[in-house]
Amino acid sequence: TFVRSMRAPELAHFIGQYHTQTGRSLNQAVAKEIPAFGSVVAAELDHERRDTDSFPTYMSMGLGKARVGSIGSGFFPPQFTGIDLDPETAFQSFGSKPGQSANAALVERYDASMKLSEVSPAVRASLGEKASDYRTFYQNAYRILDDPRWKKVFDVSKEEQERYANGFGKGCILAKNFIAADAGTRLAYVIDGRQPWDHHSFIFDRTKRSNHYVTCREWDNAFSNLIKDLDSMPGQEQGKSLLDETLVVAATEFGRMPYMNNVEGRDHYGETFTVLFLGGGVK
Repeated sequence: TFVRSMRAPELAHFIGQYHTQTGRSLNQAVAKEIPAFGSVVAAELDHERRDTDSFPTYMSMGLGKARVGSIGSGFFPPQFTGIDLDPETAFQSFGSKPGQSANAALVERYDASMKLSEVSPAVRASLGEKASDYRTFYQNAYRILDDPRWKKVFDVSKEEQERYANGFGKGCILAKNFIAADAGTRLAYVIDGRQPWDHHSFIFDRTKRSNHYVTCREWDNAFSNLIKDLDSMPGQEQGKSLLDETLVVAATEFGRMPYMNNVEGRDHYGETFTVLFLGGGVK
């Protein structure tokens, strides 16, 4: 389903992406209190988490490279903050390596850290009321890394990475795998941090390094493979695919002028733009 009646109140990338992540305009006076909508989802669905869920409810891919970065949990407790991964380095950082022992080093270091914290009350006291937040952070991080499903998310063949092609495509692979793992993640946010759609000039000039033909091909390749894979993967309910159970939304922070500027590009436009809704029962 294409919704072609979207409007944008912000026409600069930074505040536009802030609005996209939070659902409201940037107000610096209260910015620290405002959560990302992913954190809102995490808080609202916290009562549905199972004892076996170790992954964060909210995961994002590539936000660290975007103009505004990754918005935190605001007035919600830190446990509802999402984890943002760089798709270009995540597979190398977390994927299995030949001859690598399971999690022996992780277990050893975590145990040592816990023992040190117990014998260092002065250090804990210096953290004040945030001591429990730090402890919760480390406990959650350890639980995630110790879960074999976490490693499996990043065990992706070279052929599959090549099929999805670029960094945005790799982010789509991670989003798909986090949802398919059924380990607690309910919202996966993927952004193309390279900002390839910011075509203010020579949008249809094939001789330029960045042009509409290149950008469309890269996005179509990643997105179409994501949808095909979700549609071919079994969902949790019998007879349903993962696409049937997953709402996919493709959006941007604002639109583009319906006409070309004097350097053959299209500038920012807020009066109307399009958002795509697919899967999750959408007709």
